[in-house]
Parts: sequence; C-alpha cells; structure tokens
Amino acid sequence: MSTRALLFLFLAMAVLVAIAAILAIVGFGIARWGGAEIPTAVTRASFVFASTLGIGIALLAALLPAFT
Repeated sequence: MSTRALLFLFLAMAVLVAIAAILAIVGFGIARWGGAEIPTAVTRASFVFASTLGIGIALLAALLPAFT
C-alpha cells in the first residue's frame, strides 16, 4: 500500500468517525426529545454510532480500490 493510499484511508476514517459522532449526538437528542431516559438515550446513540461506522467502513472498503 502506498503512502498516498494510507493517508487517504486515515483521512477517510477520521471524517467517518466525526460524522458518526455527530449523528450519535443527534440520535441522543432525538431520543431525549422523545421522552427516553438518559441510559436509554445513550444506548440509542451508541447504536447510531456503531451503525453509521459499520456502514461507512463497508462503503470505504468497497470504494477504496477505485481511488488507489
């Protein structure tokens, strides 16, 4: 793997984690707005984070060979 591809992968992962974190915060807010208690809202936020990260990694694995 070239240095360029490795740096692209690290940058893509950093952006993906940031997007997943933002969506988790939004999911937490929506859960609290809907009347869920804090432990339930944290559980829903962690589910959103993990789901977003999983889908993003799958897309990155499918698209990375096209960019390198």
